[in-house]
Amino acid sequence: EAAQPGFEPLRTDELTLAPGEKRDLGVLALRDGFPVAGRVLDESGGPIEGARVTVAGTDPLASAVYAATDGAGSFSLALPAGSYRLTATAPGHGPARAQVTVQPGTTPAPTELRLPRAEAVLEGMVRDTGGRPLGRAHLLAWPRGPSPIGPSDNPLGSTTADVGGHFRLAELPAGELRIEVQHPDYPRVTLPATPGQFAILTVPFPGGISGEARARATGAAVTRGRVEAAGPDGVKVTAEIQRAGSFRLPRLAPGHWRLSVSAPGFRAVDQDLDVPPSSTLGEPSVPDLRVELDAS
Repeated sequence: EAAQPGFEPLRTDELTLAPGEKRDLGVLALRDGFPVAGRVLDESGGPIEGARVTVAGTDPLASAVYAATDGAGSFSLALPAGSYRLTATAPGHGPARAQVTVQPGTTPAPTELRLPRAEAVLEGMVRDTGGRPLGRAHLLAWPRGPSPIGPSDNPLGSTTADVGGHFRLAELPAGELRIEVQHPDYPRVTLPATPGQFAILTVPFPGGISGEARARATGAAVTRGRVEAAGPDGVKVTAEIQRAGSFRLPRLAPGHWRLSVSAPGFRAVDQDLDVPPSSTLGEPSVPDLRVELDAS
């Protein structure tokens, strides 16, 4: 991959090299990109120098492109034709985003990105539904809103709870947030919080499913396949069927789940079930589930 200001980014085909092999790729020609320019300002309209502007959108290679603002808060990018989202970030400020469409023969109007001050603090405690503190849980702060969190998005802040489950997030923008809680023994959840108010974040005690996939006609184990599960709040998880036909879905949020089981040579089957919390952390709350598949 090659990226240079003023040009479209370039990616070669995949290369397979033997030990000690040398290969000459020749000339890698970068095409001129279409210009996108703008300014990054603070809440009062003053320029922000050194702000970083990143790109996400139609062309996945555009994620390798970024710009830094000059003393006037100005930036410029060169992108392939397509639709993109620009994200500006700077220390002490919250992010700002804008959509831009790049078309051949036209120059988009300059984009203005205003960054809110990030002076708010969120303190709180993270625990499970049984009141046990989740020590060493990792927390990410995201803007509150209907838009989903994309793979190219950066959190407003992050921290790790101490052994008592207490946490502190500083340099946040004012306003409501979404706090994503990650812990290796619990389901990942996103909960609302407001800086300036002590937050009690409660993570559901997990359930889990263990089971096996069998051929309906013979009872033989299905040795290859995939289990996809959709649960509360649109959460989706997957598991591979092992050689003995077994599969395991740990750390599930309690509630209604739909399993979709597929395997080569068999018709896919769906199964609905309710998953309760486990009585012991790490143990399945729905053990020994048997899913039978018909040959296709």
